[in-house]
Amino acid sequence: MARRAGHTLREVAELAGVSIGTASRVLANNPSVSVSMREAVRKAAHDLAYEPPRRALRGGGGTAVGVLTREGLGIGTSNPFYSYVLEGIQRAASDRGLSLMYEAVPEHGDDAWRLPWLLRPANVKAVIMMGYVSDEFARHVCSCGVPAVVVDHRLDSLPIDTVCNDDFGGARHAVRRLLDWGHRDPVPAVITGPLHHGSLSARFEGYRAALREAGLRAVPAYVRPGNLDAASGYAETMALLDLPTPPTAVFCFNDLMAIGALNALHERGVQVPRDCTVVGYDDTDLAVHTNPPLTSVAIDKTLLGMQAVWHLSERWSHPEISARRTLVPAGFTERRSAGVRPTSVATGPRTLNR
Repeated sequence: MARRAGHTLREVAELAGVSIGTASRVLANNPSVSVSMREAVRKAAHDLAYEPPRRALRGGGGTAVGVLTREGLGIGTSNPFYSYVLEGIQRAASDRGLSLMYEAVPEHGDDAWRLPWLLRPANVKAVIMMGYVSDEFARHVCSCGVPAVVVDHRLDSLPIDTVCNDDFGGARHAVRRLLDWGHRDPVPAVITGPLHHGSLSARFEGYRAALREAGLRAVPAYVRPGNLDAASGYAETMALLDLPTPPTAVFCFNDLMAIGALNALHERGVQVPRDCTVVGYDDTDLAVHTNPPLTSVAIDKTLLGMQAVWHLSERWSHPEISARRTLVPAGFTERRSAGVRPTSVATGPRTLNR
């Protein structure tokens, strides 16, 4: 492969066939990665002439930023959202001469929310917690004495910087569009996800606010608890289709669940968007490859990661500033999975094609 200046960590990871997080851990000499993966990453870095920045910044804890997630978050092809966020973190960190260390911590079991390896000893100058973390775990991290920021989760009970998408506004706008397109009786169905996650609870608040402003209310039968994967989107859509009055619109709290919803609708012979509109959330690259292409709430995922590093940079220079809550605006990308409700809609239960 031809070498050029400016290769990124993402390119190293792709050439090695691993996630960005794994590549980052290898280059940070984290011993938790297998020998075969370490060899693959190091070879890819050599072939690309990848040079991690060596310029040091002020502050204690070396020149690395620690990135923490919970196990099973799904960085990679199974759930691409956080791969984009991690790419933004890496890009902004590289600009500032910082390397990354990545570690996932267990959310359940005897070792749940244990203090991660990268903080023993304190060998990072700052920590970014990505996605949902418990309040208790966040307190433990903050007690280690390094600046910290949380991305894509609200922690209102702690004085810690957070960077989130405007999930309330993004969901509210999406539901308003569905209502404007005539999906009012029944109200748009929603497949949520774990609502103890701050970003998801904000989306649900936005969903309910849009209904309330239109003089409508959420109907329990049309609120389904997904699990942020395609399988749960499929299963919950099947349950919606078995209702006496199936919905004419389904709003999913991420694109993966929307893909599962599309699969369920296709399997039941429900045409999208003629019979049912589907809207996702995140606007990942997968959205343009569904059939039909998926309408989705758009998030600048890379900017979320970059903004987290910018927060840390400012806190190194001005540690006295109070905690900040930064919202990245949401957009709305219309594709062919969504449209105006037809004037005549079948309301009986839909059955499998045989």
